[in-house]
Amino acid sequence: RRSSDLPGPVVGLHPLHGPDVHNLSKQLMVVCPGRGGEAAAWLLEQCRLWGMRVSELDAARHDEGMHVVQGLRHFLALLHGSFLTARGMDPRDMLELSSPIYRAELMMTGRIFAQNPELYADIVFSDPERRALLLGLLEHHERLAELVRADDKAGFAAEFRRVAAFFGDFASQAL
Repeated sequence: RRSSDLPGPVVGLHPLHGPDVHNLSKQLMVVCPGRGGEAAAWLLEQCRLWGMRVSELDAARHDEGMHVVQGLRHFLALLHGSFLTARGMDPRDMLELSSPIYRAELMMTGRIFAQNPELYADIVFSDPERRALLLGLLEHHERLAELVRADDKAGFAAEFRRVAAFFGDFASQAL
């Protein structure tokens, strides 16, 4: 049933951690206010007392973000893992050649493939908006692939600078 069919308060909670987390300190909980959300104030305060980071977010903005955080990330893991598989590149061998950043990416990819494929299929194919985002990603990749086909290093550098400008100060923070 939909929450609009039920009487009483409604609040959306999205714990951004898995069931294997045994300590909630510093874990993120996104809260999407709904109808009569003040009724959940005690629960949110308890989450804060446990040390959780409670972040309030509009439901539409949450859903848009989750398309990227879940759908896009998991789809990219499939692309990465599937490509390594097609090339016959053993992940253990790749660790011997990896920088710390690629090692972290490889470990993220491996972690996903240690889990339930139906769960990830449900996440990736959850709704038409998410599927449209993923198809848009592939179309975008095709545009970037044209730079490779054309051996366009100047175009690559220009795109790199454009993205670096978009990331701004966050890029140096991440470094």
